[in-house]
Amino acid sequence: MRLFTEGMPRNIEVGGSSFSGGELQPFNVGGLAAKTLAKTVSQAITKVNPGKTAISTTTGTYKKMNKILDDNNVKTVHDFGSGLGLGSKEFVDKKVTSHEPFVAIEKIIQSKGKLPDYKSADDVILKEGFSSKQGVVNANVLNVISDPVERANVVKQIGQLVSDDGVAIITTRGEKEILNQAKKSKNAQEFADGFIFGSGDNKTFQKGFSQKELEKYVQDILGDLFKVEKIPNKYGIGTSGVIIKKVRPTFKDGDEVIVPPKKPYNSITAYVKNIRSYVKAGVIKKDFALDLIKQKLKEEGKTMADIDTSKFVKGGEDIGEKVPYNKGD
Repeated sequence: MRLFTEGMPRNIEVGGSSFSGGELQPFNVGGLAAKTLAKTVSQAITKVNPGKTAISTTTGTYKKMNKILDDNNVKTVHDFGSGLGLGSKEFVDKKVTSHEPFVAIEKIIQSKGKLPDYKSADDVILKEGFSSKQGVVNANVLNVISDPVERANVVKQIGQLVSDDGVAIITTRGEKEILNQAKKSKNAQEFADGFIFGSGDNKTFQKGFSQKELEKYVQDILGDLFKVEKIPNKYGIGTSGVIIKKVRPTFKDGDEVIVPPKKPYNSITAYVKNIRSYVKAGVIKKDFALDLIKQKLKEEGKTMADIDTSKFVKGGEDIGEKVPYNKGD
């Protein structure tokens, strides 16, 4: 018997400020050597500035990605890590949102880019919800993230944002490209699975991905309910890149599935159910969730008694009713 809950990527625990908005936790390996290593790694990461990798020459890639979105009839797109905001402006005839945690607003304005709508991916999920975007674009972001947990969390959140009929696009710099840059550089330092370039406050991290490595990396994180494929050559994107779509699951007679409840919820109950799902997913803390609910109740002139808790499943898994699957359903 299989239990299908939802096409969400596998859970990856994150916890300092990160590209996607989570709190990062140090590795717990113990001992004096581990403490020395952790201190060295922490100092190196602290000095790396991902915002310094934002460049104005990626608009060509964005135009090509816009073509991919057009071919998939995408009308709502989120730019996940929008940098200077110049690429976001290349999405034509679409409702565009974006977030950028590192590049200063003043620099974006000076570059005449689109100002980000959100600071972090957590903000997007909290405000707009899971599966809220037909298109999600992540252009050369994974390769500038030095922390492996944070990097994986970006992929996970892309999977959370894309709709069931949507498409996500991830591009990175290539492995050979980064290796060649390191060979020519006078100050490249090997670090983690990549290199640190530059000095002082201008240090940046780069980790190149081969095409096959990127495909496997993204697939392993998102799991079997996502299809990860190489971007077709016809789009002319010269770097490593993948297209991601959700896979419609198949079932046999007797499998257990979960279907949405037939009766609609009142607005405040639906709101609370969404907040509960964010708590369960680790996006927000319970205390903050309670504050949000109290604020919503006050805005609508409601009380706790107006929340229909009979619609909730114990443990916060508010996703519907378990029923046996029958062919043709």
